[in-house]
Amino acid sequence: MTLKWLLAGRDRFAIRAIRPDDRERLVQAFHALDCRSIYLRFFFHKRGLSNKELRQITECDGKRVVALVATVESGTQEAIVGLGQYARQGTSAHVAFAVEEDFQGRGIATRLLRRLVCIGRDRGISHFEADVLAENLPMLHVFRRSGLPVQESDEDGVVHLTLAIGDAHRQTGACEQREIPTEQRPFAHHS
Repeated sequence: MTLKWLLAGRDRFAIRAIRPDDRERLVQAFHALDCRSIYLRFFFHKRGLSNKELRQITECDGKRVVALVATVESGTQEAIVGLGQYARQGTSAHVAFAVEEDFQGRGIATRLLRRLVCIGRDRGISHFEADVLAENLPMLHVFRRSGLPVQESDEDGVVHLTLAIGDAHRQTGACEQREIPTEQRPFAHHS
């Protein structure tokens, strides 16, 4: 399922599963990130994604590893401006995100997290785990304001978060498109 919406500034966004043909778009998205965003996501400076990493992301199985992209229309093309993914281990999964700087603060990571929570719940995952640098306040804010029960521990500047996502923590309507605030209208309502 692809979720689409329009944000202030007339940018048309969509969230969908990553596909093998996204490889070049993913390379372009990585190169659009500034050094600080790369550091905050990977905890070290990195010049690019290896062929193995690109293959693991774009050819994920959709069961053990799930990767979603946030895209924006760019002329007749679509550009990847955000990535959210989880890798499952038993009933838990490690989750991580990256959003291009020009699009941060616009709810993209929040929407990616919500969608991953819905997918994870449907597949029997009870909680997400995330490691976030303590200085990455925007990402910590996304997790803390998710509406999910969160446990945190901090060691050496890295905050480890555990988010309970199981059915016991399901919020009414949380996995439906109506969760998008009205000022961020879905495309279907536009001509």
